[in-house]
Amino acid sequence: MYNNYELALVKSGNAVKLDNPVHMDQNGKVVPEEDALGWQVTHKIIRPENVFVFDETGGNTNGKSDSRNGGEKVVGPYGEPVADLASTNNCHFTVTPIADLTGKLRAIQEVIFKGSNVPAGFFWVWTHS
Repeated sequence: MYNNYELALVKSGNAVKLDNPVHMDQNGKVVPEEDALGWQVTHKIIRPENVFVFDETGGNTNGKSDSRNGGEKVVGPYGEPVADLASTNNCHFTVTPIADLTGKLRAIQEVIFKGSNVPAGFFWVWTHS
């Protein structure tokens, strides 16, 4: 499977195949083995802004249990209790962010809510180009 990705990256002009595997840093510079982390690479990405990665992550709309860091203070009117507004709706959601290899977020492809009813005020579609 990965050989097909590498072939497509080379054919599209976004990568070049190296003669010998080498260790590279995050900027694409060859580093000696003693300074290396991870595996050797067989290809060098030459146009990282054209190569996209997808991943899945998620969260929950319930903000009631998002406690403050110890000792954090809030400001409010003197003599009145201070309360943060937070959703108590327990609704899990999943998003698929798309980024290029420079680290720039390009889009959030989808927002999936668990269940059949989307909680009021929590439906949005956001894309960034």
